[in-house]
Amino acid sequence: MKLFKRFSKYLKPYWLIIFGATVCAILKTLLALPIPYMVKLVIDYALDNRRALFFGHSFNPPELLRLVFFVLFSISLTAAVVIYFRVYLTNLFGNKIIMDLRQDLYHHLQRLSLNFYESRPTGRIMSRMLNDIEVAQGIVNGFFINLLMDFTTLFAVAGVLFFMDWKLALIALSIVPLYALAFYKLAPQVKQLSKDVQKKMEDISGDLQEKISGVKVVQSFTAEGAEEKKFTHHLGELYHDVMKRVSTHGELNSIDEFLTTLGIALVLLFGGWEVLRGVLTKGDLIAFYSYLGYIYFPIRRLTQVNIIYQQAVSALERVFHMFDILPEVKEAPQAIKLPSLEGNVKFQKVSFKYNHSDLVLEDIDLDLKKGKVVALVGHSGAGKTTLANLLPRFYDPTEGEITVDNYNLKDVKLKSLRRQVGLVLQDTILFSGTVMENIRYGRMKATDSEIVEAAKFANAHDFIQRMPQGYQTEIGERGIKLSGGQKQRISIARTLLKDPKILILDEATSSLDSEAENLIQEALERLMKGRTTLVIAHRLSTILFADEIIVLEEGRIVERGTHQELLKKDKVYAKLYEEQFKKIETPQWGQTPH
Repeated sequence: MKLFKRFSKYLKPYWLIIFGATVCAILKTLLALPIPYMVKLVIDYALDNRRALFFGHSFNPPELLRLVFFVLFSISLTAAVVIYFRVYLTNLFGNKIIMDLRQDLYHHLQRLSLNFYESRPTGRIMSRMLNDIEVAQGIVNGFFINLLMDFTTLFAVAGVLFFMDWKLALIALSIVPLYALAFYKLAPQVKQLSKDVQKKMEDISGDLQEKISGVKVVQSFTAEGAEEKKFTHHLGELYHDVMKRVSTHGELNSIDEFLTTLGIALVLLFGGWEVLRGVLTKGDLIAFYSYLGYIYFPIRRLTQVNIIYQQAVSALERVFHMFDILPEVKEAPQAIKLPSLEGNVKFQKVSFKYNHSDLVLEDIDLDLKKGKVVALVGHSGAGKTTLANLLPRFYDPTEGEITVDNYNLKDVKLKSLRRQVGLVLQDTILFSGTVMENIRYGRMKATDSEIVEAAKFANAHDFIQRMPQGYQTEIGERGIKLSGGQKQRISIARTLLKDPKILILDEATSSLDSEAENLIQEALERLMKGRTTLVIAHRLSTILFADEIIVLEEGRIVERGTHQELLKKDKVYAKLYEEQFKKIETPQWGQTPH
């Protein structure tokens, strides 16, 4: 009931459309009711050359045949129009509901914390958004209206059958409890099997998305065979679960077929005796037999409706489970909008740990003054990236507080904070689309001339101009058509357009050729000018002129000072610098020492 209560809020805005579809469904049922009676009139009167009394008028056989044709033609024409509107309206509100559900889920996903995405494969999240919601649509299109139509048909036709012959009606309906028993026994199995299939599909989607995006790594390690084996194994498990579900469906269909045929046989047996005794006419029996289809078809369709229902409920449960996941970083109810910042940042006694882990950062004190450059250095795993992620509130400190211009980050609106923090990451993330669209991501309302100006400042304009369609060139997924240096310069242009007061730079020049590195270094210097900058440094040669260098080791600050001051101390930083210097000076295999 809780599930349907949550789902019902998506139905409320479209009650008028639902009402229209319901009226059409009921009309379709009522329009079908006279058809068997028309058949009875033809058999009992027209074919026996007898006059028939119909709506107070007497008709001879030719007149009766023309009347029957006119009635059936009118019914079929009206039913065709009603069916069109029923199908259209049903799909209209079904698709509107699914669109609303997808929009709400996307809205919710956009606000979940970074930890949510780091702990779940992208393909699994996409599977909930696309596959599960698609299955859930069945509860509207294949379940809601069909169920309404079927129950209307059942009650209406049952009334007609009891009016015609109550004893035959009881015989015809005697199999209904057996249907109910079969559903009661097998429905839970169908639901569980549907969950298993959807879970397996989610796993496959997650694995597939991961391997396709990383196909270069797969091919470089010649791991195609291993990945094919793994994928085949997953497909085998999915096949096994699907076939178990098919087997259960087959049981329901078999029971359905047996009970339907049994009901027809019983009606023909007892109905035939009543015809022989003169209690019923041949037309009565044939009409009764025709009405049986109206009774048994909805009951038989309950088998399919039940399958659709179980699959849809299972999918909806998974979708609403996503809504139940709350962001770990929450905006305070009375959060204020940050004004334009000067860029003074303070970390005060900040400690942090991920869920159920040891402290990653411990007792961090930092003071980033307006317009200054502070570099974070240390071995891999020292906590540099984690510390930087606290500044735009991708995570919240476990202890301590972070302030910008004396505003506690927990007291301000997230958007007003993140609009004033710019990121240039080592793993440059661009999106499918044109060069211009990717740069405009920094400020959606930027003009074309502002985008070109940002590209010039980022040393990107020249190479963009040389591309086939210039700024309108499609760059492919994640900018696959661009070199590393080109992607980095577009990323810098995007950040320049954003014009943040605080910068976080994850240095990305280490794997580039010297020409690209020089261009990017020049662009970064322009970007950093006048902005408070936190640099995660991998190559110490790039942060020699930082105003302060912070050395992290196992999540703690162990040294701080300028490059020269730290070298004089001859401790951790000096050793790190010496290690890198030796790597640069030591000749590699096949090289000649200078």
